[in-house]
Amino acid sequence: MYLKKCFLSISLLIFLYSVCIGQVNFKVGYSFGYTQMKDANIVHRAYNDSKPRIVEIMKDLHWMHGVEVGLRSKWESVGIEISYQNLGRDRSAIGLELDDSTFEKTLFYSTRTYSIALENYFGPFGYGASIGRTKLKVATDIAGISSTKRPLTSDANLSSQFYLLLSAPGTKTVSLTIKPYVSFNWGGFNLSNLEPELKVDTTLDLSDIKPTFWGVSLLFYNGPQDF
Repeated sequence: MYLKKCFLSISLLIFLYSVCIGQVNFKVGYSFGYTQMKDANIVHRAYNDSKPRIVEIMKDLHWMHGVEVGLRSKWESVGIEISYQNLGRDRSAIGLELDDSTFEKTLFYSTRTYSIALENYFGPFGYGASIGRTKLKVATDIAGISSTKRPLTSDANLSSQFYLLLSAPGTKTVSLTIKPYVSFNWGGFNLSNLEPELKVDTTLDLSDIKPTFWGVSLLFYNGPQDF
């Protein structure tokens, strides 16, 4: 909590200073990210194997998607941007137990990232790098209560993202930017609760998972782009 407050305070101070000397744009868009999540997927497969009468298997987790919003202060060829990105995906399994009773199991994965980035532009192209805080959360359903989720794990670490920018001139009110990116975490996430929840044992060490995301964001900024 202390780390989060310090990071948000420092980011806000830097951004407020940049606002005083630059042009401010709001952004809103949608992000797609691909990650291996190799160890978590091995646990999914072990769960499938433990259910001989499974009908719908718990698939591997790779693609996640969600919203991205933020503010950018830009002056000449340099910009500072603060962002929030929320990616998520769920994985479910359905089948019959040996006693003919039914089962359904769902895992909800999500990442939430707050970041501040430094960007450089040359014409419609650009690149940037950010430092932020990413929280990985995993939750599961509660039998008979479909609208309520039970948390399994919630872990946070510093993270960084490196990306390219391809911007279209747009109109007087809105413009589009395509942002391919790669992001990684400086520390690992603890997913040790997955195995006891799914009642499997893979002998894997799930206490230090470091997913890397390769993805693209489609972003809309208010106002035209100057280049």
